[in-house]
Amino acid sequence: MSNEIKIGILATAAILISIFGYKFLKGHNVFGNSNEFYVEYKVVDQLTKSSPVFISGFQVGVVRNIYIKPEDQLSIVVVLEINPEISIPKNTVAAIRPSGIVGGKIVELIFDKPCAGDNCAKSGDYLKGVNQGYLDAMVGKEQLNSYLKVLKEGLVGIYDTLAAKAEGPDGQNQLQKTIKDINVIVQNLKTSTNNIRIITDATANSFPSIMGNLDGITKNLKTNNDKISAIIKNTEAITSNFQKVDIAKTNESVQLTLKNLDNTLSSTQVAMADLKKITSEINSGSGTMGKLIKDPQLYDNLNHTSKNLDLLLQDFRLNPKRYVNVSVFGKKQKDYAVPEKDPAYIGLPKN
Repeated sequence: MSNEIKIGILATAAILISIFGYKFLKGHNVFGNSNEFYVEYKVVDQLTKSSPVFISGFQVGVVRNIYIKPEDQLSIVVVLEINPEISIPKNTVAAIRPSGIVGGKIVELIFDKPCAGDNCAKSGDYLKGVNQGYLDAMVGKEQLNSYLKVLKEGLVGIYDTLAAKAEGPDGQNQLQKTIKDINVIVQNLKTSTNNIRIITDATANSFPSIMGNLDGITKNLKTNNDKISAIIKNTEAITSNFQKVDIAKTNESVQLTLKNLDNTLSSTQVAMADLKKITSEINSGSGTMGKLIKDPQLYDNLNHTSKNLDLLLQDFRLNPKRYVNVSVFGKKQKDYAVPEKDPAYIGLPKN
């Protein structure tokens, strides 16, 4: 046998197993025939396929299919698949009821007594369908009416007892007084409601402008949606960067920086103190710098010396022969004669 045939057989077996397994999980009879019964409902109360079918709490089948009757679009047909070993009478009622307070819907087959012979329904027959509420399914309609009757009688007795106990020592019926107080409270509520209506009418004119402002704000938010998204993304990026920062190392770096700054401030304070001391000495005239700044005679001497040096350099520039007496070629120069208008002597006092 070739590998292709083996693979084909395995694939076919897997498909068959999947189909039978799916039907088994859905509650269908896989290996035998089932009886099918049809029920018409006006409302199926969200009944679904594969919902269980019970008789006295024992599951005997499932809902196989649900569809709308072609001849009457207002009727819904439910197909029930029942175990062939179960026989039900022709007058069986298929009631849709809740399985619990929060559960789904189920179908309960209700009949008075077992069937025999021609009285039993055959596969393909139609059954009568009804819908039951939660209380009707729990206690039944007759029992529910009995309970309501007992409850009504008990409430009447309670009311009579309360009415008898409500009479105060002064003969006044306290229950009536309470009712009057309730009426006063209702009137107060009516007055408050009227005041609220007046306030609402007064503010009705400004309501359109308020809505217009809200509409403008909404349009602005819509127009700047991309910018707002970008701001949010930038904020997320900044937050992410903050999370990635090593807080311990950053703290150590900040402490080291603060320590260096403290040392710098200390050095600056010492330098400022020294500078203040030097400035004080200069202002008082003590020390070399103070004497240079505060001594006027020294200033006059320096000024006079500077002026004489300027005259000397000017005279050297204008009359170099006066200071150089030897010629370059070994010839003796003539004696220097001071000109009548020598610039070096202009402005000087005469001897």
